[in-house]
Amino acid sequence: MKIDRTKTYRTKSGQDVVIYRVCAEGAYPVHGAIGSASYSWTTEGHIVYGDRTDGRDLVEVKETRSEWINIYPRSAGGYNTREMANALASENRIACIRVTYTDGEGLDNGD
Repeated sequence: MKIDRTKTYRTKSGQDVVIYRVCAEGAYPVHGAIGSASYSWTTEGHIVYGDRTDGRDLVEVKETRSEWINIYPRSAGGYNTREMANALASENRIACIRVTYTDGEGLDNGD
């Protein structure tokens, strides 16, 4: 993961982080804060002490979305609302379910 100032991050331990600056120079070019304390991270979001990382390493907070999915015998289609899913359903619909997911979920090595 390469830190991008336009994305939202949290620490591995769950604390909110504000990223102020990402520059190309130095070992710790990512600058930000956890609460009122200032920190610097590597471009991969690590705070390194010797050969160890800790709970202040950064993880990206990905947006969670929900859709209503019309299920058919050999296909499916997603809609923003149940009303829209119902209005656009075909006669052969066998189910309408709500699915909540995080962007990118299930796309990396089956996780």
